[in-house]
Amino acid sequence: MLKPLAPFLFLLTASFTATAQKQVEVSPDRNDQAIFARLPERLLQYQLPDLTRSTAQRYLRLWGSNSALDVWLEAGKPHARLTQWIRPANPVVQKTDLPPDVAQRLLDTLEAHRLEEIPDDDRWGVDGSHVTFEVATPNTYRLFSYWSPGAMTSSRRKEAQQVATLVTTINQMVDLPGHTHRFLEALEPGGYPWGMGSITVDRFLPKNAKRSSLYKTVENQLKTDLRLTTETSSRQFPLVLLNGKPAYLQDLNRYELDQVKSLQIIGRQEAQAAGLYGTMGANGVVKVETK
Repeated sequence: MLKPLAPFLFLLTASFTATAQKQVEVSPDRNDQAIFARLPERLLQYQLPDLTRSTAQRYLRLWGSNSALDVWLEAGKPHARLTQWIRPANPVVQKTDLPPDVAQRLLDTLEAHRLEEIPDDDRWGVDGSHVTFEVATPNTYRLFSYWSPGAMTSSRRKEAQQVATLVTTINQMVDLPGHTHRFLEALEPGGYPWGMGSITVDRFLPKNAKRSSLYKTVENQLKTDLRLTTETSSRQFPLVLLNGKPAYLQDLNRYELDQVKSLQIIGRQEAQAAGLYGTMGANGVVKVETK
């Protein structure tokens, strides 16, 4: 299924001295102005450096709705770091340093696309997202963005397609889907906003964790009936309903079997056929009623 391009931010900055001022160029487009105004808040929120104060030779940052890719050249050496987060309030943040050869390829790719020459675009819509660039040299700084460039059919199609191709190429070079999968799999059980929707994360307790009789029974049935394992994606576990309210497998560990009035495990096909639980029940349902 095709998904809208997430908003990205390209930031390339440097300065002659710590107090030197850059020539700042931000598109007058209202969206670009809003993105620029929010930068200080986002830098603090996601633990990212303020690149307007960077002394690197060149610096690139690509922002997505849940990620930011930093690529910079300092003292002749390439660097790259992927920052990922989930949940805008009190976010969970993970940083991954990428190998120098990947960083060099990223820099070479960006140079080949001649980003400094891509014109501004003031289009925007209700459905879609921005691809935003910040470009800086030792004494200049520029911010501009494109709205859903992969879907653009205007006279700016050439530039928009160039932007869309660049974003796709960068994601492939970084293996963004792989990093995103590993990031989500490491989250604690819970519900999280993601993109324009949400995800639910759940998993079995660690092997050495103490288990209640109820938890043991449910775990064994899930492994047998739904064929879940410790290798199953944390986003493919069934919906847990404890006394009619959404819960997680770890919540069942507070109860013993003699405290349970009823226990029902509904398989994927049965849950989908019943249509009672919507997409939340797509992986099956565990229903527990306590006494």
